[in-house]
Amino acid sequence: MKQRSLIIVILLNLIFEGFFGSALFAQINIDSLKATWENESAHDTARLHALEQLVDDKYLFSQPDSAFYFLQLEIEFAESKGLKKYIGNALNNQGFAFLIKNNFYKALEYFEQGLEIRQQIGDSLGICSSLNNFGILYQTQKKFTKSLEYYQRVLKFLEAIHDKRRIAGTSINMGGVYLEIGDYANALFYSQKGVTISKEIGENRFWANGLDYIGKVHLAKGDYSKALSVFEKSLEIFNEIEDKNGSGIISNNIGRIYNKQGYYEKALTWCKKSLMISEELESFLDQKKSCKCLYDAYKALGDVNNALLYHEKMMVLQEDLPKDEISIKL
Repeated sequence: MKQRSLIIVILLNLIFEGFFGSALFAQINIDSLKATWENESAHDTARLHALEQLVDDKYLFSQPDSAFYFLQLEIEFAESKGLKKYIGNALNNQGFAFLIKNNFYKALEYFEQGLEIRQQIGDSLGICSSLNNFGILYQTQKKFTKSLEYYQRVLKFLEAIHDKRRIAGTSINMGGVYLEIGDYANALFYSQKGVTISKEIGENRFWANGLDYIGKVHLAKGDYSKALSVFEKSLEIFNEIEDKNGSGIISNNIGRIYNKQGYYEKALTWCKKSLMISEELESFLDQKKSCKCLYDAYKALGDVNNALLYHEKMMVLQEDLPKDEISIKL
């Protein structure tokens, strides 16, 4: 299976993140982060750290435009205080905001700016994060050998410093690449490695992402029951952490399973949900996938008008997708 799975967008965002089990606790934390950022008497780095966490927890994966706005505030404040590390972090995450929207060119532009800052100040962990970003971009361009080269470099560095959280994220990224090239043994190995570590340390977003890849391996092998069970667990986690991007992708996966099983009405429900989310996030690629799912369902039901409608939408969305390769200059 050579499906281009852009859930990798959210797999290794290498700035400080926090995930919380209950909605009430999460809201309390969000309010606290806002209060710290707005507290002019707080230490500069405490304010910046709070803003980074606020963006990660509240905006980056559900409201990328808002995330970009707050990250620009971080850059302006960090520049006024001469704190280059936070400028590099913010540029990196602005790149992720564009990547979530499938804007690879702008993502590359901001990733490169972030890497330049990190190299200037000798931020080794930040440079590692940037290398991971380029692995992601090569993966989106289907240059899987180059992508794996970057991920292996990142993983080797992280294992040397025993950074479990980032080892989990990088392992899951690698699982995604192996999935795309049809190496299901390695896809399961690295995805499960990442899931095991993520569960151990409480990294719910990584856990959900790893489950997505594991589910896709079962789907590719035709084990629809097992795939559905894994996807449902992944969706549960994404919903708990209010990750719309992840919820939309998993909803489409579930719709695809129901199409393959012949439960077309169920497929329509899930694919419409996926399309609504991808339209909200302005993700053309995910919209196209949702329209493909809807087209397949309506075609199987003999609903020619709706099948034609979503086929035409697929064609329009294809025109909106980037057509040229990205050149990554290091």
